[in-house]
Amino acid sequence: MEPESEDHAIFTDFHEYKKLESMITTDQVGIANEGFCYEIESKFGSNNNNKIFNFCKRFLQLCGSYNFMIRLGTIKSKNTCGIMNYLFNTELKLINGNDVLESEFYSSMTGESKKKINVTNCNFQLYRIQDKEYQKLKTLYELHNNFYNINNSISGFQQGGICKNICIYREKCAKIFNQNLVKCPVNNQ
Repeated sequence: MEPESEDHAIFTDFHEYKKLESMITTDQVGIANEGFCYEIESKFGSNNNNKIFNFCKRFLQLCGSYNFMIRLGTIKSKNTCGIMNYLFNTELKLINGNDVLESEFYSSMTGESKKKINVTNCNFQLYRIQDKEYQKLKTLYELHNNFYNINNSISGFQQGGICKNICIYREKCAKIFNQNLVKCPVNNQ
């Protein structure tokens, strides 16, 4: 088995990421950030109907929310930066498919994001996650997301509907787990 190149523990504090994700209600950013996103769009986003521009604004808004939540103490995990890079890659795959953007795109977005985040609790770096590693992270994300939804269904107890919701997420978790069990390393091999 080949060594892992990504940190698969990034989903350890998944609930903190979900708090952050819930803060994104708009893609409104300041004029300077909007100007940056226009620049990024014109440089890297030809023929994609402003998808890079809109993604850039949403991501910078996420970074602003992250900084706010760090200051409030709502988010403490250093793993959130890794999840943000995973989210970044997921959004880009939806926009660009398998087309790879130039590495300059990642460094430009990292630089602008760091201005908003002012990160001290983790090494914030945006980079392209290789396809094989991305698929592994996607599987972990789906497992954690379904488990998170199970816990939310329990804590938001709704008479009658609780079993239905939990069963749906439980079945999804079991299916993903069973489909991927053989891929997991055993005894550090």
